[in-house]
Amino acid sequence: MKRASFVLFFISVATLRVHAQTPCPSPIPPRPIAIISDLHLGPGMSAATAAYEDFRWPHALSAFLHELNPRLGPNVDLVIAGDLFEWWQHPTVECAGADADHGCTIAEMVDIATTTIKAHKEELHEIGRFATAAGNSVYVVPGNHDAALMIDEVWDTVRPAFGSDQAHVTRVSAGRWYSCDDRVAVEHGPQIGRDVNRFPEWPNVTSSKNGSQYVWRPWGEAFVADQFNRIEKTYPLIDNVLPLTAGLKLYLDEHSVVANGGDVAKFLAFNIFRTSLRQKVALRINSDGSAQMAWNIQNARRLGHRLVASAMPDDDLDRAKLLASDEQVWKDARVALDESLLSNDSASPEEIASLCDIASGNAHSQDAAAHPIPRVECSTELLIAGAMALIPERRQLAAHISEIQKTHPRVRYFVYGHTHQYRAPFPVRPESGIPTLVMNDGAFQRLVSLETLLVVHEKEERKKPAAERSQEKSTALRTALESLPPCYNVVLIPYDKGIPKPDVWSWLFAENARMGGFYRADAPECVLGSGR
Repeated sequence: MKRASFVLFFISVATLRVHAQTPCPSPIPPRPIAIISDLHLGPGMSAATAAYEDFRWPHALSAFLHELNPRLGPNVDLVIAGDLFEWWQHPTVECAGADADHGCTIAEMVDIATTTIKAHKEELHEIGRFATAAGNSVYVVPGNHDAALMIDEVWDTVRPAFGSDQAHVTRVSAGRWYSCDDRVAVEHGPQIGRDVNRFPEWPNVTSSKNGSQYVWRPWGEAFVADQFNRIEKTYPLIDNVLPLTAGLKLYLDEHSVVANGGDVAKFLAFNIFRTSLRQKVALRINSDGSAQMAWNIQNARRLGHRLVASAMPDDDLDRAKLLASDEQVWKDARVALDESLLSNDSASPEEIASLCDIASGNAHSQDAAAHPIPRVECSTELLIAGAMALIPERRQLAAHISEIQKTHPRVRYFVYGHTHQYRAPFPVRPESGIPTLVMNDGAFQRLVSLETLLVVHEKEERKKPAAERSQEKSTALRTALESLPPCYNVVLIPYDKGIPKPDVWSWLFAENARMGGFYRADAPECVLGSGR
């Protein structure tokens, strides 16, 4: 892309008519809700496509669906909150696109969808079966990897795969699902803030170029998916490591393959936000208990790439390069970040403040004093009463929920996916709006944290003769998917006396098992082990 932009943002145009969500079926709420996302049903397990197929767990999905009514009762609304399908990795369809921003044609997307539904007949039939049982309904919310579901021709190709009776399977064409009582809102998540995967006119996903219609190609698809496609054959865990970009970052630290300074700038900042989702900033506490800082945003913008470097963790190998490398790619990255952070159209105040939050936490960490590379800090404007630990992404969520409550003022619970990293319910207080309980359903996939993967990998390497041990940590990414823990994150929302009671769970079910069960999302059973 020619124009410089901060990693989480870009603006463009797209067109497609918007469809309203189908009215909630009778009986009127309360209807219990189950939310899953990020299955990433891909091109299948043929010899040519198996390296790109992440969803190999049809029995786990089937058993989960069979367990929902016994656990929640009848009339369950199952919301698939984005990325049911993996349509960014399509090795059998060239999909060259018109340029970096315009990807597949509609006809190509129909071909890709046709391949996917043939590869996953069993899973889609099970979803359709659930939708026709016990008064249930299924709602399919398009995500960024399967945004083409917004296109009628593509949805018309997919919908019959759910079975002969499709009346209870609904595409959520507005991009966000609301419960019948309007208290719960669910979406995938790339439209929160200015994520690299966002679509500029969501839920419109197409754009015209030279008289033809193309699906809009976000930078996240053009760069990140391209890296996964190239690497995944040898390193199958590249996109199954948490945080979401950690596997790719681990690989790129040991293999210099990115030559474009603009892409480097975008990925560095993208990685900061993805890896800091759980980071709590240690704020200075005053004698009166006041602590939370309001940053001087204009001064912070002038810190440019130095602010980004200060938000990077101590052990990030790229931090010193960003600050001082003489290589042209890093010089270009510094210029791109300096320009982006100065632009209000590229970097919103919320994103700048989040960088300040992260940088401040790094500067006051125990390791910072011993680190040889100094950090910069944002200056403050004022102090606000009420000591608290601030999670950086709450800033973007607060602004996002404020917008939701303008049109749906009853919303008090917000669920999203996209990051693959579950978040137990936590409160968010919008500046203009009502406090809302937020949670992330994680992913209905097998995943592992980077820390756990590296610990297990190191233990395995120690068992080998010294001459056979790998010096590259990235070899841990060669671990087979089937060895990951058979845990799949879900959000379940039963109602108690008319009040939603949401929580995040792990459905634990090995493919060769007869029974499974719901465990707490942080259960010790859901660690790297023999997951088959």
